[in-house]
Amino acid sequence: SWITAISETSDWLPVNDPCNRLLGTGWRIPTSLEYSNVITNGGVPFSSPLKLHNSGYLAWNAGGMVNGRGTTQGNYWSTTSVSATTAFDLYNVGSSMVADNKANSFSLRCLRDALVLSAPSVSDVAFSNMTSVSADVSAAVTPDGGSPVTERGFCWNTTGTPTTADNIVSGGLGVGAFTSTIAGGLVQGSTYYVRAYAINKIGISYSTVNSFKICPAAFSVQHIAGIDGAPVSKVVTYNSVSSTLSGKAVCWITQNLGADQQATVVTDATDASAGWYWQFNRIQGFKNDGTTRTPALSWIAIDETSDWVSANDPCTRLLGSGWRIPTSTEYTNVITNGGIPFTAPLKLHYGGYLSNAGSLLGRNTYGIFWSSSANTSTIATYLQFSSGVSAIYSNIANSKGSAFTLRCLRDAIVIALPSVGQVVVDASSMTGTSAGVSAAVGSDGGASVSDRGFCWNLTGNPTLSDNHITDAATGTGNFAGTITGLTVGPKYYIRAYATNSAGTAYSEGTGFNAVLTSICPDTFNIQHTVGFRGIPVTKAVTYHAVQTSLSGTAQCWITQNLGADHPATSAADATEASAGWYFQFNRSLGYKHDGITRTPVAWSTSISEASDWTLINDPCNIMLGVGWRLPTSTEWSNAHGSPQNWASYADSYNSVLKIHGAGYLSNGYLSTAGSVASRGSEGNYWSCTATSNINASAYEFYSTLNALTGVTKAYGYSVRCLR
Repeated sequence: SWITAISETSDWLPVNDPCNRLLGTGWRIPTSLEYSNVITNGGVPFSSPLKLHNSGYLAWNAGGMVNGRGTTQGNYWSTTSVSATTAFDLYNVGSSMVADNKANSFSLRCLRDALVLSAPSVSDVAFSNMTSVSADVSAAVTPDGGSPVTERGFCWNTTGTPTTADNIVSGGLGVGAFTSTIAGGLVQGSTYYVRAYAINKIGISYSTVNSFKICPAAFSVQHIAGIDGAPVSKVVTYNSVSSTLSGKAVCWITQNLGADQQATVVTDATDASAGWYWQFNRIQGFKNDGTTRTPALSWIAIDETSDWVSANDPCTRLLGSGWRIPTSTEYTNVITNGGIPFTAPLKLHYGGYLSNAGSLLGRNTYGIFWSSSANTSTIATYLQFSSGVSAIYSNIANSKGSAFTLRCLRDAIVIALPSVGQVVVDASSMTGTSAGVSAAVGSDGGASVSDRGFCWNLTGNPTLSDNHITDAATGTGNFAGTITGLTVGPKYYIRAYATNSAGTAYSEGTGFNAVLTSICPDTFNIQHTVGFRGIPVTKAVTYHAVQTSLSGTAQCWITQNLGADHPATSAADATEASAGWYFQFNRSLGYKHDGITRTPVAWSTSISEASDWTLINDPCNIMLGVGWRLPTSTEWSNAHGSPQNWASYADSYNSVLKIHGAGYLSNGYLSTAGSVASRGSEGNYWSCTATSNINASAYEFYSTLNALTGVTKAYGYSVRCLR
C-alpha cells in the first residue's frame, strides 16, 4: 500500500534508519550538512569516489510510479527534516540540496564514521507446515551487528513476549535464514507467542512478537440433510490454516463451508468448490448445482435488526468446536493485511452468490462472503471481491435476503453439545410390541460422541431417565435400533440422544420428537354386541392388521372389512363372512346381509346433508376404538394410485390390504332399496369425505372401473379402518 502523505516534524530517527537496520556496525544516513559538504568538495559527479548516479525516484503523487531512472536524475535522502511535510535531499543533477515532499521515495547512500558493534538484527517469524502438534518457524539474522552470531533460535510461550528463559529451540549460528520446528506439548486452542532471537558478544536481539494457533491440517465432518441446516448429506474433509490476517492468531478453513474441496483457482466455478449459500442470520443452507437449488423452499425476505446470532451461526452449528462467522472488522483486517489474493493462505475465490430472489449469480466472477455484522434491518456487511477490487460492503439493497458463501474461523476451542437429527420410525418393521427406529448425529460439538441411542416414554420429551437403548457404536453419522416392550393403544414419544463431554443432546437439542402414534397388532379381538353403537348382531371378531405406507404415511389398516369374521379368501370371495357389514354415509348403524335378509330392516332411501363423516358417527372409531377411523379420500387415492396403480380388484386384493369384491346395498336406483348386489364381483368402500349434500367420495372397483368416485350417500358400502 502506498502512503500518499507524510506529516510529522521529526528528523529521520536512528531506530528507523535503514542503513543502521540493514547494515549495522554504525552505518547511517548522511545529514543535510554532510551532503552539502559533498557538493562543496565535488563529490557528486559520477566520476567521484561516491559514484552517485541517476537511480530515479518513486513519485508521491503518482501512486509510487518510478520516474527518471537512468535518464534524468537521482535523489538521495538526508536525515534532516525541513517541515512537517518536506525534508532535504541531494539532487544529483543540479548538485544541490532541495526540500522535497516526504512522501516521495528516494534512494539512500550510507556512511559510517566509526565502527559501532551492536546486537544482531533478527527478522520477524514466519510459520509453515503446521500439524496438529507442531509448527515450522523461520526467520533470518542480518546483519550480525559487527560481531559473529554465536547462537540463534526461537523462544515461545502462551502468555506473550517470550524470552530465552521460556521454551526455546535452537537455530544454529551465524547470519542468514534459518528454520526450526516448535513441537512437544502443543495443543489446539492455545495461542502460542513466538520471537526469533540472535546472540553475539554485544548481547541478544529479539524479533517482534508473532503468534499462531495449532490448527487441524484436515478434519472431517458428517453433514446430514436436515440437521443444522445442511441441504444435502455428505462427508466433507475441511482444511485449515493458522493466520493473523484478521488481527490476531486464529484458525481459518481454507474452503467455503459446505464445499467438497478447496478451490483450484480464483475463478473456479464448480459447485464442489463453491459450497453452500446462506441468507443472513438463517441456519438453512442452500446448494446450487448451476441449475437447481436445494432445498427448493420458497425464498424469503428478511427484515430484522439483529446481527448474526450465535444460535443461528452455520459455522458453529455445522462444524462445532468454536468455529464461527468472521466479523466485519476481522474481514477489514484481512483486506488490510493482504489476505484476499488467491495466493494468500485463505484461498478465497469467486464462489458467486444467490440473489435476493434465490437465483445463482457471479460464480467465477465474484467472491461474496457474509460477515456476522448487520448494518440495517434489511442490509448486512459482507466482503466482496472481484478482479482488482476488494472491499467491505453493505450496499446491496435488501442484502440480508441474498444468500452468500461463508468462511469460518476459530479463536478458541468451545465444546458444545452434539447435533442430533429427528427420529424416523420404520413402519415396515413395526409389530405390536416393537418398532425399528433410526436417526443421525451431525456435528460432534468438538468432542467425541461417547454414547448415542434412543429414549421413549408415554408422556413426552423422554430422557435417559426413561426407557432407552444405547447404540453399540459411537461418533457421528447414521445409527438405528429397535425399541421393544410396546403395547397396543398408547401413544409413544421417542427421541434420539447423543452424549459428549459437554453433556447429552436430544433430537437436535430443540425438542423435535418423532411420535409413534400407533402400534400395529398382528391380530386383536373385539366383542361386538347388538344394539351397542350401531352393531347389527352380537359376535366376537378377531381382526387382522398390517402396517403400511400405501396411503402416504405409515399407518395401521385392518385387512378385513369391518364386521367381517375373517379376511377374504380371494378377490371374488362372495361369502357374507368375508363381506362384513355395510354402512350408509355418516351413519353409525351397520347392516348385515346374509343374501336374503337385511339386519336391521330399517333403511333410509335418501341422505341430504353437507357434512363429512363426523368422528362421532365413524363406525371404526365407535366399534374398534383406540384411534381407528375411516380413511380420507386422499388416503384412498394414495392407496390405489402410483406406485401401486391398481387396475383391477385382483390388484387390490393382492395388496397387503386384501380388499375384495364385497358388493354393496342398493339405494333403490337399479334394485330394491337396501338389497345386496354384486357380492363377489364389485367392491365399494367409503371414505370419510363428502363431495356435496347428497354425494360422497368412495373407492370403487369392478370390471370397467377402479377409481375414487363420487356416489350417493344413501348406498350401503363396506368400511375399512386405519389408525
